[in-house]
Amino acid sequence: MRRGVADSLVSGNAGVAPDRDEKPVFRLNCVRNFLRLETRDFGDVAWALEDLFRDGVMISVVVFVPGGAWRGAGRDGELLVRSLVWLVSGVVAGIVRDVTLAGPEGLGLAAIAEQSGCAVVEDDSEAGRLTKAVALSKQSRLLILEFAFQPADSMIGELDSLARVMGPDESAHLLATPATAWQRLFPSLSRTVGLLASASRCRALAGRDFRRLKAGLGARLRFSTRANPIF
Repeated sequence: MRRGVADSLVSGNAGVAPDRDEKPVFRLNCVRNFLRLETRDFGDVAWALEDLFRDGVMISVVVFVPGGAWRGAGRDGELLVRSLVWLVSGVVAGIVRDVTLAGPEGLGLAAIAEQSGCAVVEDDSEAGRLTKAVALSKQSRLLILEFAFQPADSMIGELDSLARVMGPDESAHLLATPATAWQRLFPSLSRTVGLLASASRCRALAGRDFRRLKAGLGARLRFSTRANPIF
């Protein structure tokens, strides 16, 4: 069993994951165990929480490296790991079902994914890796987020609310925290670093990079939450 985000991103301690034969016990104690850093995998936690939050909407998440953004495995690897930390609360809340990392080939992303309990896809083009990652999504709703950005804590609640009320053809975009005085005056000019949309619409727009995917989705809704750059 892979070591999961709660273990490898927060504590670094080793342990044994619950076996799926222990499903009733694990389901009853999953939140307590997760907060005590005893669980090991995004998929296992989401699987156990699914019955507890059956009335809610669960989503798939893709964290991607934009074209030309990766500079070196050391520093950027740390940024990628830190980009995943906020998702722990999404798993505990029963909102995040599965997570996929998408980046260039040959940069050791598989090792990060293994330690984080995520899936991974690699492709030299941004459009190619997004297409592969979208194809792996398991839920009808999909959040695509650029690496090296971390949404504010209020993101989880807003993500749940939007996922419940959005129509199948609607999408929403997540803006970065304003970086300039001009963007503070006109917040809509801030950079888009995330998209929430139906997975089927994203699949229908396969072969596009993030900018063209956003244009194709025509995201009219906007998160009030902002994403902060990770330094």
